Amino acid sequence: MQAKRRILITGASGDLGRNLVRELSETHCVIGAHYFDTELPESISSVEHIYPFRADLTKRSEIKKMVNWFSGKFGGIDVLVQLSGGLSNPDHWTKLTEEDWNYDININLSSVFFIMQECYEALKDSNSGRVVLTSTASVKKGGGIASTAYSIAKAGIECLTKQLARDMAKHEVLINCIAPGYIGTRFHTLRAKRTDEDLEKRRQFVPLGREGTPEEVTKVISFLISEDNGFITGEIIRIDGGDFI
Repeated sequence: MQAKRRILITGASGDLGRNLVRELSETHCVIGAHYFDTELPESISSVEHIYPFRADLTKRSEIKKMVNWFSGKFGGIDVLVQLSGGLSNPDHWTKLTEEDWNYDININLSSVFFIMQECYEALKDSNSGRVVLTSTASVKKGGGIASTAYSIAKAGIECLTKQLARDMAKHEVLINCIAPGYIGTRFHTLRAKRTDEDLEKRRQFVPLGREGTPEEVTKVISFLISEDNGFITGEIIRIDGGDFI
């Protein structure tokens, strides 16, 4: 029997992460499901081949512990999907404190860089590794004025994607980046603090006239990390309903 694919997902407790874990749970794989402040629902965490792991990704030591735990338990890593991130203070850029700035850059960019460093050897040894990192569609036009540090960090992710894709192609590791637009997740209310009125106004800017669904994003991820994808790497794939054409 073919060996199970070893898939590590950061930010697995968010709406995109939960949906992706559910999709992948039906495939021949083992899943390391990272979370921090929100635990995975029991319907996911109780599945036999899903292994939840709590870690604060703003701390390099906890990143190392997470990667070593998963790679050591299953003998390597075939797939990394980074869905972790955060937004400290959704306010005008002039009101960001040093703590706000440092947190947003750390959780959205620095942590991803260090995760990739820690996963490098395992992905290289897999000989057919797949990585999906996460940006945001608004980077194409400079990001939002109420999410300056977050947007700058996400722009850094797009640069990092291209650099790493070039470097790791010789090891047959494919690295791509998704850039979701307005997707119907809890991020908008819990992190960005948007009201129902704000969300309705935002919806009207999307050419397709609606928000995207988590399923529409995770289907793209599922393809990018699958064996059906053998020749796409270094790409930034915007999933935004035409929002930033």
